[in-house]
Amino acid sequence: MFSAKVLGNAVLLKTAGLALVATVVMSELGLLNRILDTVNLTTDQWLIAFGVSLVVIVVAEVKKLLKIQTAEIPPLAAAPADAAPAAA
Repeated sequence: MFSAKVLGNAVLLKTAGLALVATVVMSELGLLNRILDTVNLTTDQWLIAFGVSLVVIVVAEVKKLLKIQTAEIPPLAAAPADAAPAAA
């Protein structure tokens, strides 16, 4: 399912963490509530948002598990065997 490469990708983890913090701050901080015209979410609303966001991950992982492809993967361009590499 999830590969260990995801946890080893520091940029991905930092970006995801920043997105999570920004989402919470924009929704819960009073000053940003006024600027962005948002309101604080209730616990039930946070749980619904979290649950809906998990659906995307679950669907993607099930597709990987069942090896379902939604886009055709183009074949790799084969280089001729007798072609010499270009001189630098």
